[in-house]
Amino acid sequence: MWMISGGILIFHEMKSFLKNNELPTVAALQDVLKSVSSYSFSFITLSQNYYAQLVDSLPHHAVNVDEYAQTISIYPSISSEKILNRKTEILACAQSFRLAANNLMSMIGDNFDVDLQTLDGLYHLRFIEGIRVKSRKLNDEWIFSLHGAECRFENIITGQKLAVIIITFPEFGYLNAYFFHLFMSTTAIFKPLNNYLENNLTNVSKALDLLVLEGMLTEKEMPLGSKRKIAL
Repeated sequence: MWMISGGILIFHEMKSFLKNNELPTVAALQDVLKSVSSYSFSFITLSQNYYAQLVDSLPHHAVNVDEYAQTISIYPSISSEKILNRKTEILACAQSFRLAANNLMSMIGDNFDVDLQTLDGLYHLRFIEGIRVKSRKLNDEWIFSLHGAECRFENIITGQKLAVIIITFPEFGYLNAYFFHLFMSTTAIFKPLNNYLENNLTNVSKALDLLVLEGMLTEKEMPLGSKRKIAL
């Protein structure tokens, strides 16, 4: 069955749908979205062409693909045109994030003798004398904390924040929507852009996806089917 976010069942032939990979047509989705605001459905395989068709045909919605769960979710958003009107600024923000992320990780490498080609020595920074620490001082401006596959930086003077994916070493400029939104909303020069995108995570996610389709950002496959974007 295909399910709307409110739990209403639209179709009941889920097994046949999944077996044959019969993805809903653009016209069918447009029709459904006349009566509901959000919509989700499952897939077995998904072509980039089908995804691009959805994005192009649903300009007032964000199309989110979860490769791991094999689901597509469609949510209301600002228009694609409004986002693309600021695509140069969005790209500049992604480039600025990449530069800042790599510079901060380089400081960790230099200050704590961490090999950024292998991350050797990084794990030990989670502890001081065997005790797990919440955060560590990088310099007079920055503190950082390590958790899982990420390193989070905060500028204690300006309040700027970066969450950096470290498992892509030695490149640390990869983004997801949450990290991009965090950086954009806490970086003074990009706060007007964040306001333009209505300080909304869905809109920021859509902006990243549109810039990938525009060829301005590149995607990298990550563990568990997730994807991250980068400005090259």
